[in-house]
Amino acid sequence: MGHTDMRRGMQGLSLQVQEGLKRDPNGGDLFVFRGRSGSLVKIL
Repeated sequence: MGHTDMRRGMQGLSLQVQEGLKRDPNGGDLFVFRGRSGSLVKIL
């Protein structure tokens, strides 16, 4: 929950999922990251 630094690439976001959530980013789940303003999202 919260906002994400949207300057991160897909590898950085994958690492955040692995370390923060203890989940496999390639396991078939969708992970949605939103920027501070909420106008930009990235889906992994």
